[in-house]
Amino acid sequence: MLSSSERKVLWVLGVIYLLYLPPVTNLVNRVEPFVLGIPFFVFWQAFSILVASALLAYAYSVVSREGE
Repeated sequence: MLSSSERKVLWVLGVIYLLYLPPVTNLVNRVEPFVLGIPFFVFWQAFSILVASALLAYAYSVVSREGE
């Protein structure tokens, strides 16, 4: 049975995985609208990287707290 912290980490990894799946990227794969002067798909990729980094930092903090 998984502990609550392990479930949290799996949910975080699942969200990160969903950000890069082809159905999601196909929805955002367009040039217009421009966001901050760049095409929307490029913005989505940069946004996904930032969100993934933040979520992985959260997952790391959950796992490191469990080890104490």
